[in-house]
Amino acid sequence: MRNVFVKDIGSGYKAGDQLTWSTAQIDALPGITSGGTDSVVTISTFDIQQLNVIATPDLYVALDNNAGVFYSESINDFRLNVRPEFPVRTFQTSSLYTTNFALPSASYYAIKDLDTNEFVIDFDKEFTQISCDPTSSYFTVYMNGLEPERYYNILIQTEIDGQTIVMDENYYFKVVNG
Repeated sequence: MRNVFVKDIGSGYKAGDQLTWSTAQIDALPGITSGGTDSVVTISTFDIQQLNVIATPDLYVALDNNAGVFYSESINDFRLNVRPEFPVRTFQTSSLYTTNFALPSASYYAIKDLDTNEFVIDFDKEFTQISCDPTSSYFTVYMNGLEPERYYNILIQTEIDGQTIVMDENYYFKVVNG
């Protein structure tokens, strides 16, 4: 038996989807033979968990994992807590503000140097796209690409319902020599 993880086969799959591998695809894997039959796998909710994508342009975004000061050799995953600013009214016993949402796939980050007021890392559709996992939306920054002893600001850009929204919520951090 071989374990295949969803991250190995790509994104865009949801629970209940059926994946079929031909005998040629199975035989191409190292150390595995198919026995001459195709294989069918049904993805369960255990295999993939996805956050709901936020659908309203009235959103609240909070930045997690921002210690404020980073060494120039460090690598940091910045996590984003996303929720609607005005959730739909429902009658329930739990809080709607504890449910985390994912940003749409057309979401990007930028980093601005506060001394020069220039973008060090600009919004880019290929290199600054925000990722998502079952916990939250996130992006990774390698601090060795930034000038030490400077303050930086993180900006988030997303597109919802045809509107481009740029959030400048004063998410500051500093890179120091270490």
